[in-house]
Formats: sequence, C-alpha cells, structure tokens
Amino acid sequence: MGLIFKNLTWVLILLSILVFTTISCQENPDILTGPGKIRAVNEKISGIAKQDYQDYREGEVLVKFRSGVNRAEVEKIIGGLDLEIIKVVSAPNLYLLKILSDSTVPEIIERLRQFEGVEYSEPNYIRYIHRKENKK
Repeated sequence: MGLIFKNLTWVLILLSILVFTTISCQENPDILTGPGKIRAVNEKISGIAKQDYQDYREGEVLVKFRSGVNRAEVEKIIGGLDLEIIKVVSAPNLYLLKILSDSTVPEIIERLRQFEGVEYSEPNYIRYIHRKENKK
C-alpha cells in the first residue's frame, strides 16, 4: 500500500508540473518552443521593422556604386542629380549623399536606380537600439 501511495504522489507531482508548464507557455510566447516560438519572434521582429525602419533622415541617401565605377563616373551621376557627398561610408563605392534640390528621398532613389553603375540606393535609415513604447 505504501509503494502505491508513493508512486501515485510522483504521478500527481509530474502531472501538476506538466499542466503548469502548458498553461505558462500559452500565456507567455517568449518561452514557447518550436513553430510557436518562431511565429512569436517573427511577429516581434516584424513589429519592430514596421515601426523603426520607416524613419529616415530627410534629404540624405545611401548609394553603393558597382565595383569598377570610377570616381569621375560617380561625380557625374552625383552632380547630375544635384547631390553632394557627405562622406564615403565604405571606400571605394558606398556613399552618404545630401540632396541639394527640392527632390524627395524616394524620387532621388528612383532616379539613382536607373543608372547602370548604381548597385543600390536607399534612404539613410535611422536605426534604434531600443525604442520605448508610448503607453497611454
């Protein structure tokens, strides 16, 4: 009788732990495992991307020119679009540029992408290490 009681006690303890763990995982997606955790993490990442990466500095673009494009070609493209070099981010072909005209960042990006010598162009995104939520 004593052995059956001990075994029943262990079964009840294990069953309680299993129920508690299941309930806790449903309430807190951070401790999920498998596909549930992946979905929860992806939802957090996409939320950050939607909030944080829409912000960029007005009047600034990043442009990477293809390898083999010389400085004279770079200056011709930049001058033709009324842009100015703020700094060379990564020599020889990644530049942070300032828009001198009344053109918008999206307009300049679209015009830059038409040049064969441009590998890519994008806004100068503002990156956040940590963003506080506005709680009302």
